[in-house]
Amino acid sequence: FPRAGADMLGCLCLQAKGAGRRERLKPSTDFDGIAAPSSAASMSATDGARAAAERGGSAASWSPVHRAQSAEECQERYSRLDPDLQQLSREELVASFKSVTCFRRRVPADEAADPAKSNAAMRGVTLAELYELETAIKPHCGQWVKRRCDAWGNLTRTVGIDWEEVNIYDISTNFFVPLAAWTGCSFMEVIAYKYRRVDVFVSHAWSHPFWRTLEVLARLCKDRKLNPKTTVFWLCFAALRQHNPGADIGKDMGAAPFVTAIQQAQQSLIIVSSMDWDLLRRAWCGLEAQTAMVTASAGHLTDIYTHVDEEYKPDLYRPDSTQVRCLTDGAFHGDRGGAKARRDAAFPGHIVEAALDFALAAAQASDPEDKARILAHAAAQAGGVAQVDATVRARYFLAAYQTLASPGASKALLEKGFTALQLSSVRRVVFQGELPSPERLLRSLPGSVVMLNLGNARVGDAGAEALAGALPRMHWLQMLNLSFNAIGAPGGTALAGAFKSCTCGEMLERLDLYGNELGDAGASALAEALPRMHGLRELNLGVNAIGESGATALAVAFKAVTWGDELEVLDLNDNGFGESGRAALADALEESAGKFSKLRVVGDGVMRPEETSCAPQATT
Repeated sequence: FPRAGADMLGCLCLQAKGAGRRERLKPSTDFDGIAAPSSAASMSATDGARAAAERGGSAASWSPVHRAQSAEECQERYSRLDPDLQQLSREELVASFKSVTCFRRRVPADEAADPAKSNAAMRGVTLAELYELETAIKPHCGQWVKRRCDAWGNLTRTVGIDWEEVNIYDISTNFFVPLAAWTGCSFMEVIAYKYRRVDVFVSHAWSHPFWRTLEVLARLCKDRKLNPKTTVFWLCFAALRQHNPGADIGKDMGAAPFVTAIQQAQQSLIIVSSMDWDLLRRAWCGLEAQTAMVTASAGHLTDIYTHVDEEYKPDLYRPDSTQVRCLTDGAFHGDRGGAKARRDAAFPGHIVEAALDFALAAAQASDPEDKARILAHAAAQAGGVAQVDATVRARYFLAAYQTLASPGASKALLEKGFTALQLSSVRRVVFQGELPSPERLLRSLPGSVVMLNLGNARVGDAGAEALAGALPRMHWLQMLNLSFNAIGAPGGTALAGAFKSCTCGEMLERLDLYGNELGDAGASALAEALPRMHGLRELNLGVNAIGESGATALAVAFKAVTWGDELEVLDLNDNGFGESGRAALADALEESAGKFSKLRVVGDGVMRPEETSCAPQATT
């Protein structure tokens, strides 16, 4: 990943001198002349023209500063900082603020003036920009103030921090807070060209070493095929103005920036320490994890990563494995032959065990007022604090289920996980590969599930019957994938009965039963449920050994239904309907062409591939 050279934050920031010549700013012991300019006119003509050229605009249209308008305002904010930070900044950081306030990649003033664009939820950074931060601060952490609590809880202060132990608290204390106090900006607002939508929301504890956080982000980019230069991560330390983060968070927790960032992101990343699982003790992180599982879209991924220490490797991990471990939400692109199960088995078991005991009331927050607000927000939700606890526990349980349910695993942990799942409000459940003990898992699914993906889980008739017993409480289920699950007529009949009698049949939009063994009996049972399933957009019944009688039953159902405008895909491939079965389906679809205006039928000679309307296809 590229490191910035001349245009670097912190003590590496350089100032233009003369005709293109740059030299390092010398440390200053006072504030003379270090002020945030109030307009583009405060910049030199060279600086303004250069910045405008890089942005594609004119020098007059670009204002480098939008928060701090005067030296007095800057110094007034700065004077409210801890004396330790003021002294340190005079020696190492304040001299660079003159460059920082004119930093040529600063977001423009017109965007900053627009609340919709400058909202803290839009302040994401890329991994490449975080590497610039690393390069800027790494040489200077030896002069930073180190604040730690000893074994008795007493706060100690020393000067000098080894880079290996620098965490977000250290960076915030020694860099972000002075930077924000002087400029009135977050780190993102001085490093980025513009505000932008978030791709990945990152939940992490500030006590996690910064270099490990970078390694985890890099590994996620590799695993999920993300571009580190363009993928936008939301991290609270870079998004909030750290001299006064409460102003960005606001009083309404339901409208806080992290909630909006989660809702607009494609996925969330949870980073937990392998040493002390600190994230599981932080109230903010618990609330973020629960929010990602409750308010995000059903397609929102939530991956869990950790960075393990070398001393763990001989006992728990293969010697050739990397130090980053993960519990992924579904498989990675290109996974083959049980790759996910092997990854899950390598994840530290003590983290999962600790997660199954998560309790929001026992979690910590740096500010007691924040803790009180978080608890009040959780208590106001349906299910209260207990459901927040259960949802966080269930996320780890589902991610590690195949390991927890394997032979020899702890039965007590498994039971604890089932209890949490039943009480949770998870919306997305995804498994790939054969499931151990599927009946108990499926009976424990909560009513909040929106997406249930069990492709190739091999649940069989017993699993299908267990799921049928849970479906009546799943009032919001929209997507159900049961492809390649060895479900025969008994299981298909049980599922069809649930679709026919409960609300989930009306809400279901996608039903995938491809590659099972429903036969004529299962297809006929499903045909009886179709009139109730008026929300269907995709129905996949391919490769199910459906014969003439099953095809005829489906044809009768398609004629009888009073809905059809939403049905887009009907897959009937490789079922051996026979001549009479194909003819019955073709006639039914032709007769119902007005109802199924968007329908595309796949397979078994029912439709011609080039036709877009519901006309019969000549049999082959």
